[in-house]
Amino acid sequence: MSSSTQPAEDFINISELRHLAYEHIATDDLAAHKGFLLSCSTIHSEATASLLKSRRAYIAAETKRWSAKYNAPIRIIQKLDTLRDSHSVEVELPSSMVYDDSVLKTIETEHRRNGAAFPMSGIPLYKLEFTTYVDDSEQEVDSEIMLRFARLLHSAVLRTNYELNTQSGVEREGVEASLPIKAKIVIFDWRCRIVSIGRDVGCSMLANEPTRSYIGPTRG
Repeated sequence: MSSSTQPAEDFINISELRHLAYEHIATDDLAAHKGFLLSCSTIHSEATASLLKSRRAYIAAETKRWSAKYNAPIRIIQKLDTLRDSHSVEVELPSSMVYDDSVLKTIETEHRRNGAAFPMSGIPLYKLEFTTYVDDSEQEVDSEIMLRFARLLHSAVLRTNYELNTQSGVEREGVEASLPIKAKIVIFDWRCRIVSIGRDVGCSMLANEPTRSYIGPTRG
């Protein structure tokens, strides 16, 4: 008589099936698959290597995609030594991007069409953080453009909350796939030279000081 664990043992012994499962959950919330990932040392070891490789490839594709969309060299930074590292990511925006008004107009158009014109918005994360850096152009960040970008990001967060609270006419299990931003927490952290207040995005900009704007969470 076969044991009650025979199906699981058979699955573990078929490498192709295991790797298909890793590919299937690569863009999911990995916390939802904790039981599977910790079910045995073989799966944990294989899944860690496979999922981190998939995430690195995803980040490389997102960097290329959004640098082209923004017409600016964005950076996506994520330490990926363990599966826990995949829960948070930082997107660095070059100062030249938030200096040229035409760039923001492109982002605004994308935002109106799709509801979220931001890198890494389509993958479940615990924290998605946006920061800025001075690129080769050495142009200063334009504070008004930065605030407009922050408002777009904020409106995407609000839309996510609206869809979660109202389901937007979609079955509950289908809502996650339609969300503009899937991170649980969104942070906007930048540096600027003038004093200004952006009350509608719940943040302030202080002269020559880094500013952290917490505009989440987007999910309960």
